[in-house]
Amino acid sequence: FFFSSRRRHTRCSGVSWARRCVQETDGDIHFSRCLKECTENLQEVTSLNAFVDSVPLCQKCGGVARPHIRLLDDTQHKDWFRKNDILAKAATADCLIIIESNLQNIVVNQMLQRALENNALIIEINEEPQINVGQVMQIHNKSFDCLPKLCSLIEEYVKKLIVREKNPLYK
Repeated sequence: FFFSSRRRHTRCSGVSWARRCVQETDGDIHFSRCLKECTENLQEVTSLNAFVDSVPLCQKCGGVARPHIRLLDDTQHKDWFRKNDILAKAATADCLIIIESNLQNIVVNQMLQRALENNALIIEINEEPQINVGQVMQIHNKSFDCLPKLCSLIEEYVKKLIVREKNPLYK
């Protein structure tokens, strides 16, 4: 899975295994990090009002914490946003799901290019699809409407593969 939006789609889908598959290139609003970068540890934000009601503080140094999202004037810091890991996974993926991206993010474009070079199936979930090259399946919809169903279908498919793999009659 992939998405570049600052919304945490898997929190809404209720599919716990999918959380491990999501690669967010722009960070996650549900976490904060030290503004001074005294530590690489992220702090979970229990309420988004934490950024409105008070100034969140770094648990290590006591300095100001900021949302763990890439702001428009931020540089693409490879360590914070796992750029290298994401690009490596995209280069070997059989299927890449891009959710609500306008393809303005350079990492998204690099990832898409690597997946296309690998002849991966691209599934794009977007109200206004952007991708028109390669093996593309476009789902014209909001991710909140279709992602839970898609996750359920993938989970069913994977379970069938596991059963097949364990059953000697299928070999």
